[in-house]
Amino acid sequence: MLAGNPGEDPIWDILWYRLPVFGTEADRLVEEINALGGIEEIAGDCRAELWRMNQASDRNVSPEFVTKLKQVRLQIKRETMGEDLT
Repeated sequence: MLAGNPGEDPIWDILWYRLPVFGTEADRLVEEINALGGIEEIAGDCRAELWRMNQASDRNVSPEFVTKLKQVRLQIKRETMGEDLT
């Protein structure tokens, strides 16, 4: 992933520039997934969600996106830490 200017990539905006993108909960989940080494698993989803938000009249993050981030975080924890996190 290449670094750009603020506003060019939602992941860089959250991780490098510390800008709010999807809201507190989703941004925190992106940070956690990155810390677990799974940022590539959600990169496309993040860009798609930002595009969707920009097209929507309310510009709010979708609950489905937050759920997806939670599922990815849980899956990575299971795979990397061997945790039983049911």
